[in-house]
Formats: sequence, structure tokens, C-alpha cells
Amino acid sequence: MIIVTRWLLLTCLLLAASIALAGSGDEKFEYFTKQTPPLEDPIVTEYVNRIGQQLAAQSNKPNIKYTFTVMDSPEINAFAHEGGYVYINRGLMSYMRSEAQLASVLAHEIAHITEDHIGRSVRGAVLGEIAAVAAGILSRSNEVIDAARQLSRATTTGYGRDRELEADIVGAQNMVRLGYDPQAVVEMLSTLKDNELLNKKKAADKGASRQTYHGLFSTHPRNDARLRTAVSEAKKADTGAADPSADPAEFRDIIDGLIWGENFLSKEKKPQRFSDMKARIRMDFPEEWPWQEEGDLVIAKAPENVAKLTLSSRARSLRTPEEFLHNEVGVKNSEKGAEISPARLKGFSAIVPAEGDKPRQRIAVIYYKLKAYVIRGEVEPGQDFDQFDEFFNASIATFRTITQREIDGQKPKRINYVRATATTDFAALAKEHNLGPYGEQELLLLNGLYPNGTPKVGQWIKIIR
Repeated sequence: MIIVTRWLLLTCLLLAASIALAGSGDEKFEYFTKQTPPLEDPIVTEYVNRIGQQLAAQSNKPNIKYTFTVMDSPEINAFAHEGGYVYINRGLMSYMRSEAQLASVLAHEIAHITEDHIGRSVRGAVLGEIAAVAAGILSRSNEVIDAARQLSRATTTGYGRDRELEADIVGAQNMVRLGYDPQAVVEMLSTLKDNELLNKKKAADKGASRQTYHGLFSTHPRNDARLRTAVSEAKKADTGAADPSADPAEFRDIIDGLIWGENFLSKEKKPQRFSDMKARIRMDFPEEWPWQEEGDLVIAKAPENVAKLTLSSRARSLRTPEEFLHNEVGVKNSEKGAEISPARLKGFSAIVPAEGDKPRQRIAVIYYKLKAYVIRGEVEPGQDFDQFDEFFNASIATFRTITQREIDGQKPKRINYVRATATTDFAALAKEHNLGPYGEQELLLLNGLYPNGTPKVGQWIKIIR
């Protein structure tokens, strides 16, 4: 009876593990695009989709529905999963120098789908989980489960060198069918390895350890003999198709203007935050209190309009914020007055008792530059003022100035193409555009000249500005 119970439990756990580890392609697409939003650039996304669909049509499984997505991420990565989903980060596209290199990455990821590398990895993970649970149940030991799981995951993480090489071979063959030079596979690998070397240098300079790159082509050394042989064999199967990347102008047009590094414009903006970039101030209203500007007044209202919070500004005086409250705002009586200093600014806040038809209010005055910002909170008759006063004080405490760094952050750096001249100097360009201590090396890497190459006069090169 005990054995039957254990095997029944094992069966249930196996089913649960299988469901948890598998998941549908659509579900994973929803998850990944929620974690990292797709790039909002229809020209770039249409271009990638067009090349991807052409490669997919020439693949071993052309009848699958393929979805190609450019992710708005600076990370250097590309990946695929079941359901025909292929992703490529704009960060990886930044380092490409030709359409053929883009095709090499997409063809590689398509091959992972057509050769069932993803399914085999998932099934291996499920079987590993099954073995771990079975061992633990039969031995009645949680330690056995943990040890078996660690061993299983260590052997199933990634695709492994053989499958990566297979993806290279199949991808290269696919490229040749469309006329692309499969040598782009080796070029892309070389760029990724150079990037890995630069990242190791950055980490060493900081005294930190840096893991090597574990993504695309990660299992190959730079001079992988098997890969180069596969590329040579693929070239022999040349179909005579015209090389789609023979004219590099279109690729340059696509990459020109691509965002480099962090895209501050894509960061989620808090719906309750009011920002005035001209005055350089911001404040967060309570959550679920929609706000709007009415002339010079910003008004946020609580659900069902039972309370409101307003922000306005006036010319400040030489008086203290407390004196300003009484003399300029016209407050005669106040309670619980106290000096405040949100973001180290001078201010004063107090409760104004109800008087006549005027309800009880919370009023704060905050000085910044030549302005006095007046924040006023009030509630409808019959409402608990103290309850809403907590919201008023919390919002007043969020009043901040907007720094120049934040303003600059609204304008992400972009890649631009220019022609090299006899005086082109990457170190000078890095300094001119504030690219940081490794800016020169980044420019060399972007242009396939790392670690110390020199562009030819008239050559198109990428710069960041």
C-alpha cells in the first residue's frame, strides 16, 4: 500500500513538473514581451521580420508560423522557443555590420526551432525533474531530490556545443539558399568574442568577476575548426542566388538612428507622477487619483471625487515659507504647522481649520528657485479628513526637482553612420560624445576594428551620439 501511494504521488508530481516546464509558445511570448517590451520602431521591426520570414520559408520547416520580435534591450542576445518565436535584441543588432550578419543570427535561431533543439531541451529538463523526484520519493530524502535536480539542470542548461554547431550548419545552409555569404556566421562569432574580451577587461578593472557570454554561438572558440569547415561546405552549395546584402545602403539606413544603451523613453512612466520639465519639478499624486492640468493648476481627484489635491505656483518672496503661507496664501489660522524639506528644499506645511463654507485643508508651501509651490488638499463634507491627510502628506513628501541628468536621460544615445576621414580618431569621438572610459573600445568593437584597428578614409563607420 505504501509503495502504491508513493508511485501515485510520483505520477502526480511528474504530471505537474511536465506542465510547469513545458508551457505554450504563446504564453512564453506574453511573458518575455512583458518583461522586455518590443522595440517601437516599425521600420526596424518590419525589416527584421521580412528577412526572418524569407529565411523561414527556405528552412526545413517552412509551414510553421514564425514570429520575429526585436526586443528593446541593450543586452547582446538572441533566442527562440517553441511556437516559431524568434527574438533578437537591438543591443545585438548594434554590433552588426551587414544584412548577412543579421541573417546569420536569425538563421541560427530558426535552426534551433526546425531541428527541435528547444523541444529536446524541454523534454530533457522534464525527464531530469522526474528522475530527481523519483529518487527523492524512493529514498525519502529531500537532499537526494536537491542533488539530483542540480545535476540534471547542470546537464540540460543551454543547447550544448553539438546542437549549437548543428544550428550553425543548418543556418549557414539556409543562408546560402537566399544568396547570403555564410562567412557572416564566423564574422558574427568574432564580434561576440571581442565583446566578451572587452567585458572581461571591464570586470577586471573593477576587481569583479565576469561570466563569459552564454548566448548565441557561446560554445564555439573563435577559431572553431568544425564551424569553419561547415561554413566552407555551405559555400560549395551556392545556388547562384543574388546576394540580398550586396548593397549595404539599406542596412545602414536601418541601423542609423538605432538607440544605443538604455532606452529611457521606454521605461514605464508612473501614471500618478506629474512632471514639469520646463520648471524642473515633479510630484507623485496618490495612486488611482487621476490628475489633469487646468491652466496653471494641476488637480488630482480621489475616486468618486470625495477628495482632491492641487498643485500651483506663485512668485516667491523674501519671507519664509511659513510667512508666505500666512501672508501670501492668506491663511489666518493653522494647526499642526511644521517645517518640511522634501528633497532638501525649504517648505512649511499646516492644517487649515474649516471656516465658513471653506472645508478643512492641508496646505504646504515649498520654495524652489524663484517659485513658491502651493500644494492644497481638501475633502468633501462628511469624509474622514485624517484618513485623506495621510495621502496628502505622502504626496507632498514626493515633491522633487528634476536634475539635468534626468533631462538628458530623456534623450537616449543613438548610432549614426558617418564617413571616416584622414583625421578620424575613435578616442576623440568617444570623448566628444561622453561615451565613458571604454568609449573608444566600444566604437572599435561596433566597427569590427577591435582592439586597435583604424578605419580607411571614406569608409562608413558607426559613431554614438
